Amino acid sequence: MELKDIIRIERREISGPRAVISTLLFVFGLLLVIAPLLEPPGTVNFGENGIVGEFEHSQNISRMQNPISKAVYTFGDWECHQHASRSYFLNGNQMPVCSRCTGIFLSISVFALIFVFFRIKMPFWVIIALIVPLALDGGIQMISSYESTNITRLITGILAGFATIAALDAIIED
Repeated sequence: MELKDIIRIERREISGPRAVISTLLFVFGLLLVIAPLLEPPGTVNFGENGIVGEFEHSQNISRMQNPISKAVYTFGDWECHQHASRSYFLNGNQMPVCSRCTGIFLSISVFALIFVFFRIKMPFWVIIALIVPLALDGGIQMISSYESTNITRLITGILAGFATIAALDAIIED
């Protein structure tokens, strides 16, 4: 069995709602990259304390100069732990989310735009297989002393982001 027998790519008609949602997701991905560039170099570093679902960095975020940065980093503060050691830096500033979340959100942003023009059909088991590396990497870190690298986190996030868009597309289309 060849890859083309498992995953099929078809051109599709561009639909208004799909294009609008995909464009918004793409802009969100751009904002994740732009936000660190909007603040003075070397002014954003949240250290190693952070918990998903809490606003523990709101005091630092309130001092940011740009309202776009404030909004994007506030989202990151709620959605991600934002540990500096697990994050990439642009312009000397910590990204709004960790490397794994960066992979997830940038992948969702890019693939949402691609899915406006193409339908990528794949079996459900392929979608699950794309999420397994993230689950294994994150899960093993939670229960052991294993510590993955930021590039591993980024790659597993990219795979999971693609799987997310593929699953949503299949749900919407079918």
